[in-house]
Amino acid sequence: MANAARQAVNSTSGFILIAYPLTFLIMIFCLRLNWEDVQTTVAGYKIIGTDKVGDPDQLGYAVAFLLSATPVAMGYWYSRNTDNILVLMGAIICLVIDVCYDMSFKIGGFGDNPTNNQYIITLAETLGVYTIGTEILLAWCLGFLKEGLVEFSAALILFIPSLFTLVGAIVTGFLTGGGYLMDVAKQFAPKMNLNINPDDEQTVNVTVNGKPQTYEQKR
Repeated sequence: MANAARQAVNSTSGFILIAYPLTFLIMIFCLRLNWEDVQTTVAGYKIIGTDKVGDPDQLGYAVAFLLSATPVAMGYWYSRNTDNILVLMGAIICLVIDVCYDMSFKIGGFGDNPTNNQYIITLAETLGVYTIGTEILLAWCLGFLKEGLVEFSAALILFIPSLFTLVGAIVTGFLTGGGYLMDVAKQFAPKMNLNINPDDEQTVNVTVNGKPQTYEQKR
């Protein structure tokens, strides 16, 4: 998972400014779905007819968080060392138990006698959307955000001055009727100084990369 995240970061290159916030947003949705998965696991745990000494609600949440967090952590550890088969087996066992608890609750939505097709639908939803879908995607998102933090920060530092340059170009473009915008299109991130001559309201003096230029304002 970490290697996949690292490769994804390397492949995004200049698009890191878009990919990084989107990945963060995906992680937020994964956390929301993971919370739903936790709640269904708690409900399924309480349906199981075994006796408990402690509070079933507290025990249910403890089991649910354990089954949800362990596969994510073990999946990330396994991605760092794919030779550790025991870690992978532990993650799979937690996923299987989590699926059993989820299905024991969700299948009740089809009534007392669910059909085989309804069991398949419930299993597909549990595996594809919640248990495997959110947990694997969440582990990948965490890896991507970790691996891409330095590149995103560097790109953001470079982007902010360019953003100010773009805003300055737009403002100057309004003052000059768009003539300056054509120069900006030809020169990447120009250094400019804007000076409106107070004695002559018809002209705007602009310094682009050290070269003074004068534009007439369009009335």
